[in-house]
Amino acid sequence: TKPTVSLPTWKSVLDGLQYTTPSSSSETPSPHTPSSTLYTPSKHQINQLIHNYLSTSAHYEALKTFERESGLVRQHQELRDNSMRDEDDDHQMMDMMHHHDDTTTFSSSSYDESFLKQRDSIREHIHHGRLEEAITRLNELDPQIMSQNKQVSFHLKRQQMIEMIRHGKISEVLQFAREQMKYETNLVFQKEIEDTMTLLAFSGADNSPVSDLMSLDKRQETAALVNGAMLEARNEVSQPELPKLLRLLDWGQEQLAQKMHFPMIKDFETATLEEPM
Repeated sequence: TKPTVSLPTWKSVLDGLQYTTPSSSSETPSPHTPSSTLYTPSKHQINQLIHNYLSTSAHYEALKTFERESGLVRQHQELRDNSMRDEDDDHQMMDMMHHHDDTTTFSSSSYDESFLKQRDSIREHIHHGRLEEAITRLNELDPQIMSQNKQVSFHLKRQQMIEMIRHGKISEVLQFAREQMKYETNLVFQKEIEDTMTLLAFSGADNSPVSDLMSLDKRQETAALVNGAMLEARNEVSQPELPKLLRLLDWGQEQLAQKMHFPMIKDFETATLEEPM
């Protein structure tokens, strides 16, 4: 039977730990070695994480507002892509957080503001269902993305079909499917086309077993795919660092949960500790 730690006890344990910010790598506790010392990033480093998220995810206006309100001065320096390219190893991010001081600037594509504005515009068009405009701007930016990246090309076209269905353009959807999707041989893509066409068989999206295709989340998923492709086309890091840290936190909780019952963060938006069941 696994031991259970109550919320008050868990908070007292956390409060009893010594929080320090190491000034050198020699003071950094190993992530693989138990320690009573926790590393806490500085406000500057947290600001850099937020800056990295907004810039990589192509939120230009939000980024400029954050820069003004936080007083963050962006440092123009070489992008350190090599230290962050391996997205499968989240320990790299933790090591980087440990071994860099307050001057750390996370690799960010926002140094090219023109490119950031273009990505933001394309993301906005997709988010609001304006797929033709998004595809036009994407081709103006880099026509090779649509011609060489089959994932991006297919999902943009599929999103076009979804938007047509959303606005009741049934004949246009059928014509578009015949002209644009007829020769698709990828079995996964074929299944996704079938799922999309299933929407036509129901009077309302809520009644369809694939109603999630009509959600705004689907638009955001498509926009994120396209944004990542634009960054990769320029050999830039395509994923922000903050979600990686959240995945690392989630993984750490799952590992600890195998050994004990303890208060967990289940809602990362509020970061509220919940009593163990």
